[in-house]
Amino acid sequence: AGYVKTRTDIPRMINGKGGYECVKDDFTMNTEILEKGYTIIRNFIEKDIACEISNRFKIEPYINPVHNPIYAIELLVNKNKEVSDIFGKKLLPRCCSLEEYHNQYELEKHVDVYGREVSLIVNLWSDESWDFYVETLKKETELVNLECGDAVVYLGDKLTHWREPYQGESYIQLSLEYVMQNGISKHDYFEIGEIKQSLNYSNMIYHLGEYLNPSD
Repeated sequence: AGYVKTRTDIPRMINGKGGYECVKDDFTMNTEILEKGYTIIRNFIEKDIACEISNRFKIEPYINPVHNPIYAIELLVNKNKEVSDIFGKKLLPRCCSLEEYHNQYELEKHVDVYGREVSLIVNLWSDESWDFYVETLKKETELVNLECGDAVVYLGDKLTHWREPYQGESYIQLSLEYVMQNGISKHDYFEIGEIKQSLNYSNMIYHLGEYLNPSD
C-alpha cells in the first residue's frame, strides 16, 4: 500500500542516546518581539473579511464578548502558520473571542494572566481610532494605532498594556490566542488544560443503583 508524505509543524520524537528528544525548532524568534515584546502586522486580514466578521457579530443575538465563534476559530486555525512565522516560534491555537467596546470604555493598565503566552488583537471595525499603549520590555511607553484589518501580536503575560477611554461609539475587536509548542502552556492548545481542570465527572455518570438483581 502506498502513502502520502505530509509536512507538519508538530515536533517529531527522535530516539537519541539520552532517550527521547524533540527535533529542535528551526525558527528564530522575532527580533522586535524579543526586544520590545510586541510587533505590528499591517493588513493581517483583508478589510472586506474584517467587515464580514464584524457584521456577523452585529446580527447575532447580542452576547458580548463571544467566546470561540466558529467563523473566528476558522481564522485562528488558518492563521496559525502565518503567526508562527511572524512570531518566530512554532505556535498552536488556544482560543479566540469577539468583543465590542463602547463610548468611554477604558482598558486599565495590566498584564494578562500567567500562561497567556501569545496574544493577537485585530481591529475589525470602528468609528474612531483607539490607541493601544504598551510598556515595552525595556520599560518604554509606545503607542500602537491599528487600522481596519491591522493586528498587534504581543507577549500577553509579560507586556503591560492599556487603552484610554474610547471616544467613539463602537469598536469591534477580534482576539486570537496562541501557545508556544514548547512553552509553559503547551498543553493548553484549544484550551485543553482549562477543560480538564473544569470537568466534573460526577455530572457525566448516571448511577443505576441495583443494576443486577441478586435473585438472578
